[in-house]
Amino acid sequence: CCDGFGYKNLFGAYHAPVLAITDRSFFKTLREGWLRHGIAEIIKMATVKNLALFEYLEQAGPQLIETRFGTLDCETGDDISTLSQKILGAAMRSYVEAEYDNLYETHQCRPHAYGHTWSPGFEIEAGLLHGHAVAVGMGFGAYLSYRHQWISAAELHRILRLISSFGLSLWHDVLLNEKTVWAAQEKIIQKRGGNLAAPLPKGSIGRCGYLNQLTRAELSAAIADYQRLCADYPRQGLGIDPLCSDVGLEDPSTVAHHIPTETAEVYQAEEVLSSV
Repeated sequence: CCDGFGYKNLFGAYHAPVLAITDRSFFKTLREGWLRHGIAEIIKMATVKNLALFEYLEQAGPQLIETRFGTLDCETGDDISTLSQKILGAAMRSYVEAEYDNLYETHQCRPHAYGHTWSPGFEIEAGLLHGHAVAVGMGFGAYLSYRHQWISAAELHRILRLISSFGLSLWHDVLLNEKTVWAAQEKIIQKRGGNLAAPLPKGSIGRCGYLNQLTRAELSAAIADYQRLCADYPRQGLGIDPLCSDVGLEDPSTVAHHIPTETAEVYQAEEVLSSV
């Protein structure tokens, strides 16, 4: 099901790390916007893999960002500090459970790809931080799950509330670009060996299923309905500092159009020589 001779979807080199260390004391050095969009990946694992983690996130709420995971303006024994440790531990454990037996992506039953089906196709065009793009994908994915009667309305709104409570994006107008979103779906199908294989919450929060069929008309109709749903949420579903440029990074939607000065000079020199 993969393009890389059964070992990887895209060509390249990959070696699993021998050891990974997560030291949350470094989190206090991050501005809120950088930490916020990283939390999207934890919400992802909670929604399709770990209900307890989901509940930890609900308990922590925005305080998780404000205290930089219990490392800023709080003591080691404070509730938020203890809860932060539980959140990080549960998130990493969920990732290992999902990744360990499929490091080379030899199959596409990958719950950790939730939120990453359509977002790779619109993230750069919209100039979104990765976490905000994933959050939009998760919100829309949860709505698709509800639309297919895989989760209840109460579970849908519980997921959307959690995403929104951290200031993450549920909506961005790039979804209205039908050509972009459909192209994203076609590209991900190619990447996933001919299957959509979109991971979505199914059965309940903390469990995962895979959507494999979605026509262009169904996709457009779902986006239109999802936009109306997002309008009832804080900020009409928009995120806080959702763009790369909002947190001091270069807008990725324009990077491709920037030619370094030295490169431009080479082009100009070549043009002069070719005209002689």
